[in-house]
Amino acid sequence: MLQRMIVLMDGLQVFPDRMRENLDLSGGLIMAEALMLELGKQIGRQRAHDAVYEAAQAGGDPVAALSARPSPKTRM
Repeated sequence: MLQRMIVLMDGLQVFPDRMRENLDLSGGLIMAEALMLELGKQIGRQRAHDAVYEAAQAGGDPVAALSARPSPKTRM
């Protein structure tokens, strides 16, 4: 098993700048599920789902959108 991992990883190349570009393509949506789960601990699962869904539909960064809301029940 270890030998297999060594063979797989031997030619691996990592390009951090390209990784960041790929993550940024989603505009923060890649973290929407983690955001919803964390927010759900505070306001409940369904309300968190609705808030994150609404923020995602509005476009842009869901964390920024939720942080800008006046209600403390949906702020991060």
